[in-house]
Amino acid sequence: MAKDLRHADVVAGTTSENDFEGTALHIVDGGAAGDIPVVQADETLLGKTPDEAVGAQIDTDIATHTADLDAHTKNIAEELRTGEYFYPSPFFTYGNRSITANVLYGVPVLVARAMTVDRIAIEVLTQGAGGTKARLGIYSVHSNLYPTTLLLDAGTVDVDSTGVKTIVINQALAKGWNFVALVSDGTPTIQGFASAYTPLGIRAADFNQDQACWYIAQAYGALPNPFTAAGAKDIGVAPLIALRLASLD
Repeated sequence: MAKDLRHADVVAGTTSENDFEGTALHIVDGGAAGDIPVVQADETLLGKTPDEAVGAQIDTDIATHTADLDAHTKNIAEELRTGEYFYPSPFFTYGNRSITANVLYGVPVLVARAMTVDRIAIEVLTQGAGGTKARLGIYSVHSNLYPTTLLLDAGTVDVDSTGVKTIVINQALAKGWNFVALVSDGTPTIQGFASAYTPLGIRAADFNQDQACWYIAQAYGALPNPFTAAGAKDIGVAPLIALRLASLD
């Protein structure tokens, strides 16, 4: 038989936990004015004391409303289609980007949630000299948005011919900012992009250019670990080094 518990009964001492021992309880309505909510027997909570039963019901209510809460707090940047390439950060427009030989570029990439990426790629628009290559990779971020520890030296792609150049990888990335990187022994022109938002800020001198990426002199070869110190901020169009999403982790 169902048993109800009201605040007045408990205060008056007319009922106790023993009255409900072996009978599970749950809140069913708010009761009369001034009462705490009515607690009623529920076979799904058998063996719990009233305090335990009320706590269990609260947990159930929280779980029930989690979906509603998510609908109001969800970051839409976390909604990503797997198997696709993405811009490193919110996109504004395309642009051609000339690459200087023996310069290491670091472009901030927004990772909205933990994920695994399985491709890193560039698109060569104007080829470099015969036999020239570009080395691609990923760095973690240091304090004040400077690239630091090498997460992945992905290897090289040819830049002496045009087209999309890809490398197969398998790299987990934590939520937050990271950097994709490129260094070349050639001078190709690759696809670039201007970001609608960059965490590196805008140029202080005139406010009409965003600071798109870091760059620093670095002899072509294996990517340095850590990222070469004391780089400068480049403005305008950044090299487009795209990652392909394998899974949301």
